[in-house]
Amino acid sequence: MTHVFISKLRSSLLLCALATGALVSTSHAVAQGTTVQVQVPFAFENGSQHLPAGKYTIELQSQHLMLLRGTAANSAGFATTIPDERLSPAQKGKVIFHKYGDRYFISEVWVAGEATGRHCITSRTEKQFQIAQNASDPTHVEVALNTPAR
Repeated sequence: MTHVFISKLRSSLLLCALATGALVSTSHAVAQGTTVQVQVPFAFENGSQHLPAGKYTIELQSQHLMLLRGTAANSAGFATTIPDERLSPAQKGKVIFHKYGDRYFISEVWVAGEATGRHCITSRTEKQFQIAQNASDPTHVEVALNTPAR
């Protein structure tokens, strides 16, 4: 019982530290505050969260934090990210998922016209699933972003 409490406390403290770091962080190339929409045709994982298929708004809140908000109940969560810069801006906006069997994990977000994208930190759940599937390289599935949310 105490172990569960300590584990939850550590997770909460880590999330608070990441959120605080993201708020005070300034980046020269990341389009902070960008909001985009995507229609995800399959259920997927975000960290330890299982999210249903549906329409999602993705808010790139800082260089290390993005918010996913779906239209279904309990379909929202934060993802910790790291920026990834390319030499030229992305031609098309897209969300990339890692696929292992019939399980999908959100992996990257690229906004059209931006040279900086976001890589989601690989979750413990994805790492465990990768080991269980004996898959070192997942299949990449791309879903096009819709026009920016207003």
